[in-house]
Amino acid sequence: MSNARKERTLLVIESGLANVYSLDDRTVWNLGRPSTGSNPEIKMHLPTVSRKHGQFANIDGYWFYFNESDERRTAYNGRYIRKGFGGRKRPVMLNDMDYLVFGSSVDDMRSGDNAVAFYFDKSFEGGWRTIDTRNTMQFTITCDGITNHFENPDCGVLVDSMNGRVVYLGDYTYVTGDVAFTEL
Repeated sequence: MSNARKERTLLVIESGLANVYSLDDRTVWNLGRPSTGSNPEIKMHLPTVSRKHGQFANIDGYWFYFNESDERRTAYNGRYIRKGFGGRKRPVMLNDMDYLVFGSSVDDMRSGDNAVAFYFDKSFEGGWRTIDTRNTMQFTITCDGITNHFENPDCGVLVDSMNGRVVYLGDYTYVTGDVAFTEL
């Protein structure tokens, strides 16, 4: 039996630190670097994130991301978000396991110069745990009775099962639910 529950969450990782936001607690979440005159609900501190970088908004029960910054780029699932017709802000509709990279590189999730967010439409008991995987070249992930072996994986590997999820980002791995992570 699955221990997952329907809850839209955002896992935000910046400089190895993870924060989880229950999106359904609000209809709008502003994202950016705090400063005088800017106090976003999702605070990031890297210089690659602008003061008013973006916004997550619930529109008719669906979650969207709006990139607010013209000078600081955001990538959605490995592609930069482009402006809409006439320079308008183009909303991106979020689906389970989508990811956003806030920074200078479209898909460099390992870099300390970027912040990464993952959108999930289900959550698990126990919240997210962080595992230090620096210098870890091989590991196994066991969930739902299935063991997957990884050797030198790319950053951004996401393992999804009925009872848990794992996000591998190089130096750190983030785990939620009933998952066994074993370094080899």
